[in-house]
Amino acid sequence: MDKNFKRTLIVVVCIVAISLLVYGAYVRGKSSPNNSNMIQSVVTAESLSETTGSTANLQLQEQCAKDAHTTFVNGGYTTTTNGSNTYTDHFNKKLNTCFIVISNIDSSGNYIQLYDAISQQEYGEYAGLFSGKSFLSECVQNAKPTTVCKIVNSTATLDDWQNFIKPYMEN
Repeated sequence: MDKNFKRTLIVVVCIVAISLLVYGAYVRGKSSPNNSNMIQSVVTAESLSETTGSTANLQLQEQCAKDAHTTFVNGGYTTTTNGSNTYTDHFNKKLNTCFIVISNIDSSGNYIQLYDAISQQEYGEYAGLFSGKSFLSECVQNAKPTTVCKIVNSTATLDDWQNFIKPYMEN
C-alpha cells in the first residue's frame, strides 16, 4: 500500500469513530437525566424491597423446615427407606404459621395429620384404612394440652383431605 492510501484510510476511520462518539453523546443527551434517574431509583427501590422480602421469606421457610423436622422427630417418627413415615412443611405467610403434614402408613392404613409445627396444635387428621373405611377429623384445642378431634366426614377421600388442608398449605 502506498503512503497516501494508508493516510486516507486512517483519516476515514478516525472520522467514523469520532462521528459515532458524537452521535452516541447526542442520543444520551436527548433522554432527560431526571427521568432516567427517577426510573432507575424506582427500579432500584422495588428491587431492594423484593430482595429484602424474598430474603425474609426464605429465612422464615428455612426456620419452618427446621421446626417441622424437630416436631417430626419429637413426635417419635423416623424416616424409613420404604417411606412409611414422611412429612411436608410449609410456612403460610398470611397466617404467619409454620405447618407440618405428617403421613404414616402402617399395617392398618394411611394416617395423615396437619399440625402447627411450633405449638404442635393439631388441626386435622385423615385416616384411610385398608379395610375400606376412611374419615376426616377436624381438631380444636380445648385446654392445653388437650386437643379434641371430631369426625367431620366419615367417608372422606384423599381429595377431601387435600381440600381441607389447602387454606393452610397455600401462601
